[in-house]
Amino acid sequence: MSNLRHTLILELKLQTGTDNKKIIQKIQQSSDGEFMNTFIDTGRITKIQEVGDLTLLHEFTTDVILYSGGHYIEMLKNGKFLYRPSGRGQGKRSLSLPLVENYMFKKINK
Repeated sequence: MSNLRHTLILELKLQTGTDNKKIIQKIQQSSDGEFMNTFIDTGRITKIQEVGDLTLLHEFTTDVILYSGGHYIEMLKNGKFLYRPSGRGQGKRSLSLPLVENYMFKKINK
């Protein structure tokens, strides 16, 4: 089982007030493709203040999509999505969110 799966399962176990038993079982039994969809479903659009270090964000970032484990994709004011975990360089930028999500998942699920 990948580190990403472990992280997601631990986060779900630590959440209080919810019954995540079925979701945890689904993650444990899922294939890699199914797990990618489960991980991507954890994404929630939030304000940039939710990111720990705002200096890592692109200057045109308006919001972020925050995923389990603290991973995020930046939403730029030109309508593009950007993933660059180091906060530097090009990373992956596209008008297609699924393309950027797929790239992010492959990078963090090595």
